[in-house]
Amino acid sequence: MNDTDYPVRPARGEGSDRFDDRALFFLSHRRQIEEWAGLAAEASAATSTFLESMTDDLNGFVPEFEIWTGPISRYRCVMASARKVSDEEVPLLSAGLCWTASTVTPDVPGDRTCPFVGVYLDDAAPDRERIHGQCRAAGGADYKSSERWPLYRYVPAGDGWWTELDGYRAELLAAFAALIEIVTPHLVG
Repeated sequence: MNDTDYPVRPARGEGSDRFDDRALFFLSHRRQIEEWAGLAAEASAATSTFLESMTDDLNGFVPEFEIWTGPISRYRCVMASARKVSDEEVPLLSAGLCWTASTVTPDVPGDRTCPFVGVYLDDAAPDRERIHGQCRAAGGADYKSSERWPLYRYVPAGDGWWTELDGYRAELLAAFAALIEIVTPHLVG
């Protein structure tokens, strides 16, 4: 791509010095930029579908657990739970892969963009404080913690991750396997 592919129309007249190259580029190509920006939702939907396709892969790591898929708060999740729950319920204690379906963009760091592996601990979970403390202590420095997610870490993708889906799938599965190894005693104990 070069300057002739996207020519910029200059500002003319009094005050034209207030428009830098970036502003002029946007104004010259606003309609196309807005159209392209609208593709973000479609890309996030495709990414969310890709992540949901990992359900069977995740189940392969923990065949003794029940796999639950659904929303937890603003996250779409594929979770492993030691106890079976209905599709309408959220497991009180589970571990899995989660993301924000409407904005998931794995190569962009952040809570609303990057998928993560984590342990979910509902407010109604029995022995909640003990489990929260044990999970947090087991995780180490690679993991973060919050009130309902005692252990979680983001699994960012590299640039162009969609050109090598098998590689990113392997990274996500490795992150899930590492999490499960750490927390299985706390999920079934």
